[in-house]
Amino acid sequence: MPPLQRDPPILQELCTLLVNDQYGELASKVFSVLCRTGRTTLAGVVRASYLNGKQIKHGLVSLIQQHLIFHYAADPRVTYYEIDWQQAYSLLRYGRMASMIESRYGPKVANILLNLVTYGHARIEDLNNAYFPPPESNNGDESDDGQVNGKTSAKGKGNGINGSAKINGVNGTSKELPDELQDDESHVKLLANGDAHATNGHAHAANGDAPPTNGDAPLANGDGPLANGDGDVGGEVKEATNAKGPTSKGKGKIAKGKEIAIEVEPEHEVSDAEESENNIRSIPELHDLIYLLILNGWIVPVQPNHYLSPGDIHEIALQEILDGQHQGQMPTGTKDKEALVGSVAARKRLIREESLAMETPKTRKRKREDRELDRPSKRLRIMGVEKWSSSKNSNYQDRDTVPELDLNLVVRVNMEKLSVAMRTEHLVRLVERRLCRVTARIYEAMLWALEFNQQRCYEPWPEPPAPPEPGIAAYVDPGLLITAKDIMKVLPRNLDLCEGIDPDFIVKLIPGHRVTSKGFIEPPINLYDLSIKEKLELIEKHIWQLSFDPFNFVTWHSKRTGQCAEWHIEYDKIARIMIQNEVDNTVAKKTDVLGVKLVRALKKKGRCDELEMCEAMMMNSNDIRPLVCDLAMKGIVQTQEIPKVDRREAKLSWHLAWFDLQRTREKLLHDTYKGMVRLMQRLNYEKERVKDLLAKAERSDVVGNEDKYLSPGEREALQKFQKVEEALWVQLGREDELVAVLRDFTGPFVSV
Repeated sequence: MPPLQRDPPILQELCTLLVNDQYGELASKVFSVLCRTGRTTLAGVVRASYLNGKQIKHGLVSLIQQHLIFHYAADPRVTYYEIDWQQAYSLLRYGRMASMIESRYGPKVANILLNLVTYGHARIEDLNNAYFPPPESNNGDESDDGQVNGKTSAKGKGNGINGSAKINGVNGTSKELPDELQDDESHVKLLANGDAHATNGHAHAANGDAPPTNGDAPLANGDGPLANGDGDVGGEVKEATNAKGPTSKGKGKIAKGKEIAIEVEPEHEVSDAEESENNIRSIPELHDLIYLLILNGWIVPVQPNHYLSPGDIHEIALQEILDGQHQGQMPTGTKDKEALVGSVAARKRLIREESLAMETPKTRKRKREDRELDRPSKRLRIMGVEKWSSSKNSNYQDRDTVPELDLNLVVRVNMEKLSVAMRTEHLVRLVERRLCRVTARIYEAMLWALEFNQQRCYEPWPEPPAPPEPGIAAYVDPGLLITAKDIMKVLPRNLDLCEGIDPDFIVKLIPGHRVTSKGFIEPPINLYDLSIKEKLELIEKHIWQLSFDPFNFVTWHSKRTGQCAEWHIEYDKIARIMIQNEVDNTVAKKTDVLGVKLVRALKKKGRCDELEMCEAMMMNSNDIRPLVCDLAMKGIVQTQEIPKVDRREAKLSWHLAWFDLQRTREKLLHDTYKGMVRLMQRLNYEKERVKDLLAKAERSDVVGNEDKYLSPGEREALQKFQKVEEALWVQLGREDELVAVLRDFTGPFVSV
């Protein structure tokens, strides 16, 4: 197993705290038992916990519904359970995902994705019934107790996921549950059928009475701070943290900007026109938006393989290869063993691709009532075959056909795609800091266009590297190549392409202008008068600036006669540079400039003794020794003692030091997990201090009427708690970005 896939105890503690924060005490206790015991059976969980069998079954079903644990039964009578720490850690990124989806596709799509995150997985038919309850679900009840588009309305009479709309927690996939949990299916149906305003499940979780639903996630189409029709997802906040986020009296906005800050807008009444624009009007529109997410890889069909752990998939692939190619026996030769490793990796890739494959849905011609729908207020950017096509050519209203999805199709959110989007966002911010805003916008267009062909940041089971051939360039997938012409098609016309470019180059390219003594261009250039050739030249200049940067943001690939140059992005190389940059920043904070100098010298020279380090750094040994000891104690520099004689004496030994990027990467990652655990513990402590006040403030009659029901002292205490909670979530978001750089953007390196 790769080193970065080993789950250290501190990561287990962090994931347990996140599960407790999202799904309540019962689910977190069962999850913590599996963390302590590792891979085990239901009987093993019962022996290791003081919970009774019914509570444990409820907790296991809840965790399976949210894809937080794996389960595998080689023998139908015995099922083994194992935690999925990657999915558990992803609970921290739901708010960030909401921000990205809303900024790219609009609030309607963000609402669908967040509701799907809340349910874990869902059938298309159940989503239809949830957004548009059938008439028979009313049962003759005309009482106004349903939530429709964020407003109170007759139950089941509108476009809302309310308490009467039922979504089966297993959504037609009860066959994926272990046989020993089938008798608990009635509880599973409650996992997403509860009240839209259900709390976190803390009050009843210990008794196993309440399903672990996340009360802060959007359960209605227009209900909640992240739902369509009420509140915003995105806006002025600069960085998203968690789906729960800081509680506030106003409508909190979730991050999509550049810097890290949380701004809370005061409450305001949402107009009927604005609310209507953010609501899904029909089932065909719902299917169209779901298919948009499927095309871009944000939603994938649920398959039985998704419930298998990486170890189980490896064993299945290994046994299939042995039975098919080696008559069930392990090979003995060195070449045969190497071939077996490659065959197993190829088989695991095939299993994964088969589980993600989906048939192209049927389409029908658009009906007249479909065309009568209003246009969405936000421009959809669809990264499809035509890369970054605008809504003028590809949105719901302008296409002549509507996809008809299989009603029995079960879908879930693909968290690997979120890592790809986070990498794009991080690189764009990095370019804006190092170069300029316009160059960052051009780089963002490149990254968004290339995202369509990337389902994950790196391949966990790569093919064996082919030996390099002299004079032949390495193969690059044509889907990962892009030209300036592709970028020009998607850039806005009002983008000033001259910004960030040498004025002398501009006046040579565009005649009739000159550079003044102060560096200004006279007369000013009209952006709308630029020809296509001039725009392409300016975009090419920005791309060359990206390639000349020490981070090597883009790489030149080829150029044909009379055509634009083709470029590609070496993501692994950039990720390695970003990790090294984070290491240098950490060393500079913990020591000083000499520490960074030593790390770079050891990285360049390899293993060095004291004399070689003194020569490389031009320092004497008395200054080198304490610096090496300090970095070795912090786990950044590795040391080794090699005796010259048969006895161990300090004077008769070589003392070597070297720098290992992979080990340092794991050390920084472990320290970051520790900081996140402390932040979560502090957050729980702050909540415990004001739990009575929070329980009162979250009552339905108090929400929106705080001035009436809360005393001045209570309002002041609530505001103090909200500020502390906001600061903790913002810091968690910052540390999550560091985790993404260190862990998610590239695979493990080979240690020296």
